Amino acid sequence: MNKTTSLGKTLFLSLIIVVTVVTAIISSLSLLKDEAIKTHLEIAKLHANTLSDQVTQTFNNINLLSSNLISVINTQEEFSTLNSRFNKILYNNPFVRSINILDSNRNIIYSSNELNKGLHIKINDFYPKPLFNQSVLRFGLPWIGRDLIDASNVTHMDSIDKKDLSFIPVLKYFELEQKEFYILIAINSEYFVNRYIENLDNSFAYIDLYRIDGFLLFSSDENISPGTLIKKRNLYNESLKSSQSWGIESFKTKEYITSYKLTNVFPLNIAIRIDVEESLKDWEEKTSNISILIISLVLVSAILVVALIFKYHLEKEVELKFQRKQIKEQKKFQTLFEQTIFLAAIMKRNADLTQVNNKGLEYLQEDLKEALTKKFWELSCWEKEQSEYLKQIILNMDLQAEVFQDEITLKNTRGEKRVLELSLIPLNIDGELELVALGLDITQRKQREEELKQAYIVFQNAHDGIMITNKDTNIINVNSAFEKSTGFSIEDVYMKSPNILQSGIHTNEFYSKMWQELNEFGFWEGDLINKKKNGEVFNEYITISAVYDEEENVKNYIGIFSDTTNQKKQEERLKEQEQLLHQQSKMAAMGEMIENIAHQWRQPLSVISTIATGIKFKKELGIYDEKEEFLELEKINESSQYLSETIEDFRDFLRTDKPKSLFNIINTFDKSLKLISSKFKNREINIHKDIENVSLYGIENELVQVFLNVFNNAKDALENKKIENKILLIEVKEDNSIANIKITDNGGGIKEEIIDRIFEPYFTTKHQSQGTGIGLYMSQEIIVKHMNGKIKCYNTQIEYEGKNYFGACFEISIPMKN
Repeated sequence: MNKTTSLGKTLFLSLIIVVTVVTAIISSLSLLKDEAIKTHLEIAKLHANTLSDQVTQTFNNINLLSSNLISVINTQEEFSTLNSRFNKILYNNPFVRSINILDSNRNIIYSSNELNKGLHIKINDFYPKPLFNQSVLRFGLPWIGRDLIDASNVTHMDSIDKKDLSFIPVLKYFELEQKEFYILIAINSEYFVNRYIENLDNSFAYIDLYRIDGFLLFSSDENISPGTLIKKRNLYNESLKSSQSWGIESFKTKEYITSYKLTNVFPLNIAIRIDVEESLKDWEEKTSNISILIISLVLVSAILVVALIFKYHLEKEVELKFQRKQIKEQKKFQTLFEQTIFLAAIMKRNADLTQVNNKGLEYLQEDLKEALTKKFWELSCWEKEQSEYLKQIILNMDLQAEVFQDEITLKNTRGEKRVLELSLIPLNIDGELELVALGLDITQRKQREEELKQAYIVFQNAHDGIMITNKDTNIINVNSAFEKSTGFSIEDVYMKSPNILQSGIHTNEFYSKMWQELNEFGFWEGDLINKKKNGEVFNEYITISAVYDEEENVKNYIGIFSDTTNQKKQEERLKEQEQLLHQQSKMAAMGEMIENIAHQWRQPLSVISTIATGIKFKKELGIYDEKEEFLELEKINESSQYLSETIEDFRDFLRTDKPKSLFNIINTFDKSLKLISSKFKNREINIHKDIENVSLYGIENELVQVFLNVFNNAKDALENKKIENKILLIEVKEDNSIANIKITDNGGGIKEEIIDRIFEPYFTTKHQSQGTGIGLYMSQEIIVKHMNGKIKCYNTQIEYEGKNYFGACFEISIPMKN
């Protein structure tokens, strides 16, 4: 009876064991599946972190490359010298397709790809929008094509073929001689995909690179088009808040093990996606076979248990103790791994380590076996000061007290300092006291707090006034510079409209146009005349930018302005001085013209006077000849016509109301030489011309004035020189739509100590009665400001008719009209 009852109990117990084991196997397989998914999640997180560092490094290199180019441009001030540097950059950086220089109108003025020149690039979709720092690296939406010349922005594409090449435009702002320029670098998307996909060890994993505003820059998944705006995803939004997120995410009817990671510096988000179904396929096939095998073994084991259970019933107590020990270990495991956030470790009361999780080992130089021989404060991640601090805390810790928490610094395996929020948790298991250490890496949070502090300091101490409004354009904050410039405190303007600053000078149409542009592009800049608190009017140059939330709705408006009142006054004074210089130049030119008229009139007047005197004398002597008198009168008429033509030539030169037009430079030189021909003829100066048939656009008389100033300087240099041949060489050549003009004399050149000052106003080497010192200054003003050209002077050796001479050369370069 007892044996039957015992056997029944044994069979019942065996059945329960079999059912329990089978259930445990099924549960274990489910847990193992979850663990497999967690493992893939860890892999995805690891790859995301690695790729984030690589992408950050790549774009750091691009940012450094751009900064180096800007430094070279600022030094050389000539874009044309960058060709060899561009070629070297393209050779050393295969991920760069082209490098382009844009002017302030966003037109490409210079490029490593000649075909890109002249293209107009819209930069409204580049991100981030610059607020405080104009020179941040900004990322545009992808372009489809090989380079800018044959490509289109994805926003302009009706459809995108999977085989289409794409590239990412990256923009950097800089200023040169108070002009705005941009460097636009076309980044090869295929290079990124091919380079980074090699790091993934399976064929069903994908890499996506997003801007943090949600636009896809590139993807290794051929089924996703670049430029796509990411739809609402919880993981993606979470990554924007905490810098990294991971989990399982549904995407286009499939589930993916996904990890998002923000880059540390740039507004970019890396996504690693692993196909759940594909990644678990092999595992499911293996676990199915293993399950059958294990269940078979369990059944055999159950039969053996029935046979042996009576023999080993005395060992039940041992088994119970073993089970209690297993439960204890399971509690440790649960505390260590279920509650861990970043670093977890279990130690005895004396701080001897008994377990450290894998994440904790990432901070140690030693392996787990070596770490378990040390006390907690002896681990390699602590510096001496922190080690001593932890030692005192643990040894003096009351295990009956509350959990200890503090922030402490440590180093990871790369030697980087990190900030850890450390918790020491007392744990009492079966009367045995232990400590559990849990740590959370808060380095990024600390950095962001510091960045916010720095941003606030910059905001308050910025030289320019800053005003921030809410979406309804009510002022919510201003900085100290705003209060100083306007006289309004934050209390005066809080939750009030910026209309409080309006001076009434600008029209309603002006403000309507401003808001239209601001709503359309999210940005407006220009000059405003506003009113201070005391009613005083002041000038300001202001930029207004819209700030958008994740849903692309306006969240705030930020206005940054500089008080330009003194600058405007200075510009007015400079304008008045320039007008005075122009007037002086005009009077000097008139004086030169009067002298030229006198030179050219002497001979004709002398002829007229001689002929008239001769006729009178003959009539007095009675030897009057009517035919001869007729011929003499013809000569007087010819001389009078010449005088009239001369007057018309000078009158035409002195006209100031001529509009811009297309004119031939050969005719311009003829006019100039005709006006000054008498001075050159009297001084026996030989003029040699080599002029190509070139047309320019502008006011011809202004260029005539430039030539006359240069000719007069050459005449003065040659006049007192005792040389056999006095020469003036005029050469005009066309080169790439540029008219290059050289006027060279053999007058011995200009002294090196003054040659750099000849274009300064009022600088002259002549006596005060002979020169004003504004001729060459006005020539430079006309060439540079009116004709967008360049003028320079240097001494040079020349060869003429087999002889060598030394003199000064004025070189003028003027863009031709297309």
